[in-house]
Amino acid sequence: MSGLVEALVARCRAKAGVTDGERDDFKLLDGFLDTFARFHRDEQPPMVMVRCPDALRERLAADHPGIVVSERMCWETEGWAWADVPIDGSIPVATLLELIDESHTLLHEGLDDSKRFLIELIARDAAPAEALSDLIEHHGLESRRGEIESLARPAFAIVTSAAGDDEPPVGSTRIGGRPDLDDSTEWPRHEDGRPMTFLAQINLDELPEGADRGPLPPRGLLSIFSAWGRQDEDGADPLPPDGEPTPEWTCIFHFRDPSGLRRRSTPDGVNDFPAAPGVIVPIVSLPQDPEEPDVEALGWDEATWDAFSGLLCSYDFLQARRVGRPLHNQLLGYASFIQGFDPAAGEGRRLLFQLGSDDEAAMCWGDGGCLYFFADPEARARGDFSRVESAYQCN
Repeated sequence: MSGLVEALVARCRAKAGVTDGERDDFKLLDGFLDTFARFHRDEQPPMVMVRCPDALRERLAADHPGIVVSERMCWETEGWAWADVPIDGSIPVATLLELIDESHTLLHEGLDDSKRFLIELIARDAAPAEALSDLIEHHGLESRRGEIESLARPAFAIVTSAAGDDEPPVGSTRIGGRPDLDDSTEWPRHEDGRPMTFLAQINLDELPEGADRGPLPPRGLLSIFSAWGRQDEDGADPLPPDGEPTPEWTCIFHFRDPSGLRRRSTPDGVNDFPAAPGVIVPIVSLPQDPEEPDVEALGWDEATWDAFSGLLCSYDFLQARRVGRPLHNQLLGYASFIQGFDPAAGEGRRLLFQLGSDDEAAMCWGDGGCLYFFADPEARARGDFSRVESAYQCN
C-alpha cells in the first residue's frame, strides 16, 4: 500500500498553500488548527484522517464501512466530522482523492479573506514586489503605498544546513563552528578577561551578484564574536557579563581578503557550536514594530499600523516560504523583535545581524530567542564595527 499512500501524500502536497507540519500532517498556511489530512502509516491498515462533510461520509459509509468518525479529535463540529479512512485497497483511489479534495475545500472555505488571498498569491507564485503591491491594495493601504515602499530595506537571510562530517571551507559563510582568522588577530576577550564566544562568519563575496548590498563593505569576511554567546552545558539562556550591554560585549572583525585566513581552535573553557554552513539569500525587510524610527516618522495611527501588521504577517510568510524556513538569521533589514523595540536599535543605528535559535547549529537562545546586533550604517559601510550595540530577547 506504500505506493497508494505516496500518491495520496502527493495530492496533499499539490494543494495551494499547503505546509507540512510534523511528518504526514498537512496544513494550510501552517495554521495550528488548520490540518486537512493526517496520515498514520504505522497502523494496520494505514489510515488517513480527513475532514468529511456528514452527508458525504454517510453516503460513502454505506459501501465502505471502514470510513468511520475518528476518535482522535474531540472537536465540536457542525455539518462535518473528522473521519478515519483505511488505505488498504478496499476504497477506490478516486474516492480517496475525493475525500482529500473535500477536506481541503472544507478547510479553505472556513479561512478568513486574508488567508484565502495569501493562498491565491502562493498559487500564482507571485514575485516579492508583485506580492507586496497586491497586499497593499488588499489591506486597504493604497493611500500609504509610497510610504510602505519607502520603508522596504534590502536584507539577506542566512539559510543554514546541518553540520557535516567534513569541516566547511575556510572563509565560507556559516553559523557556529570555529572561526577563520588571520595570524595577527587574537581571539577577542571581554574586559572581564574571559574570551568571547564565536557565533558566525559571513563572507560578503558570497552575496548574490546584483543584489542590493545596502550599507556593507564591498567585499571581505565578517567574523562575529560576543559575550552574549556564553552558555553553560545545561542551560539555554545567555550568560553575559553583569550590567547593561555595551559595545564592549561584541567584537566583529572585517577581513578584507579572506584568502589568508586559517581555522582557529576554540580556547579552553569557551562554549562553541557545531558548524552549520550558510547560504545567503536576498530578501526584502519591512519594519516589525511601530516604534521603529522610520515608522514613527510617518505618524501612522493605530488603525494604519494594524492594517500594515496584517500585510506584514502575509508578506513575511511568503518570504519564509520562498526561502524555505522562518527568517531567524538575517543580515541587514529590520530586527524581528520578540518583546518589542529595543533601544539598541535607536540613535540612528540599524540592524547589522540577527542570530536566531538555530537547530542546525544546535543554538538555542532561551525560549526560541534571538541575539541582535546594531551598527551605524555609515560606519559599517566603511568596515568600522567598533561600536556595535546588542540585545537579546526571547519568548
